[in-house]
Amino acid sequence: MAEISDPIPIPPAPSVEPKDRRDPEPRHPRAAKEGDSAPEGAPGRDFADQASILGIPEAELTPKVQAAMSALMSRAARLMEEAEQLREQAAYLEELSDRDPLLPVLNCRALLRELAHVLQQAEQTETTSSFLYLDVTSAAETKRRMGRAAAEALLVHVASTAAGALRTSDVIGSLGGYDLGVVLALAKGDAAADKAGELVSILEAVPFRWREHKLAVKIAWGLHELGPSESVDDVLTAAECARLATADIREEEAEK
Repeated sequence: MAEISDPIPIPPAPSVEPKDRRDPEPRHPRAAKEGDSAPEGAPGRDFADQASILGIPEAELTPKVQAAMSALMSRAARLMEEAEQLREQAAYLEELSDRDPLLPVLNCRALLRELAHVLQQAEQTETTSSFLYLDVTSAAETKRRMGRAAAEALLVHVASTAAGALRTSDVIGSLGGYDLGVVLALAKGDAAADKAGELVSILEAVPFRWREHKLAVKIAWGLHELGPSESVDDVLTAAECARLATADIREEEAEK
């Protein structure tokens, strides 16, 4: 019985090329091109490469060793695929946990986390952003007149419209109740005020239709430019104060 290290004679493979195609440099029967399958009984290139990595001499790649390596490689591939699926599932669940159960925006916890991140970045990079507080004041009246379902539908409409009108760098989320918060990234001063006013105008421009009813959308809003060393609570308090001040101004203008 020949040893595994003895050379194995390999007969020339029959030509399968068309008769009218000529190879100017005929290949020696024992020469192998990349991609050619290994002859039966000889270790495949994949196994040889893997064996080299694992420190297994090629001469020891018996059929049983190859079969064991093939099973291990298949198992490793399956484990890698399962791990990738688990990573995707974890990312999906994390994203799902950040979404508001009703509105197509972030929930309050995720919004405040993003606000804290922006505050930290502003401290490190000396950049300035703004926070916009939106109060859908017409939702409470809608609930009183037409019920909770109508008020919730109105709030979904406002949140969806606002999300579609913002830049991809901005962050919008729920603050609970009928309030929304928006982080206007890298926007300050007049630019932030213009963006806030434009957004509110868009939200109030088109009435919301609930069944056969047409409901007006009314927004009270406040804008606060993020300052150095501010906390999340500082920003929320300042933005809400600005909202109350803006609401008073609009009421005075409406009475004139």
